[in-house]
Amino acid sequence: MFSSAAPRSLRDAYRSPASFTHALSQTLAGGQISVLDAGDFGSVIIDKSITIANDISGTATMVFTPFCTPGCVAAGYIQITAGPSDVVTLRGLTVGNALSNIPSSYGVYISNASKVNLEKCVIRNQGLTGIFLTPNAGGGTLASSINLKIEDTIVTSSGAGADITSVPSLPVNVTISRSSFQNNAGGGIKVDGTSGGPIKVAVTDRSASTALMGSTRSAVHRAMYV
Repeated sequence: MFSSAAPRSLRDAYRSPASFTHALSQTLAGGQISVLDAGDFGSVIIDKSITIANDISGTATMVFTPFCTPGCVAAGYIQITAGPSDVVTLRGLTVGNALSNIPSSYGVYISNASKVNLEKCVIRNQGLTGIFLTPNAGGGTLASSINLKIEDTIVTSSGAGADITSVPSLPVNVTISRSSFQNNAGGGIKVDGTSGGPIKVAVTDRSASTALMGSTRSAVHRAMYV
């Protein structure tokens, strides 16, 4: 069950089957979806400013039926295709992959938003990448910059931990703190600015393994791992 509560949000007792997709459709932009009970709430495509928060002691999981990413070349459990000024916050969510027949999966797939906050999340068992930032307006207006904050988050047992890219003239700013990227076959944190605008990365209190380790730089114009 959810509670949708914010100055501009609708309030609703969501009927079964409970899902983040249904809750999102009932909540106005700028509102908050609060998890009240542990459970699996399914994949979701986020197209507006929203906070999805699990601040209870139970687990809010997303392990079944990811949606196709743009072009349907892969699948994503959480896809963020918001507007150029939108802010999306995800807190306390567990994103898994319980379907062995979907090897081409992303945990969090970010294509457009002004700011994305990932807080206290666990992302695991993704066939491709746990967190993938790949700017794409999808026919709309791309943000003037994309800002990603990863805090107190674990990415593990996936094809790769995090993959950060950009497109020409689009700055991407990333801060990573108190987060762990462990046992990811394709590396911990990859930052690739070879085909896009500048990418600024600040990493503190981070643990990473199974990765090519490189020095952290304030602006990245080539591929590197940190």
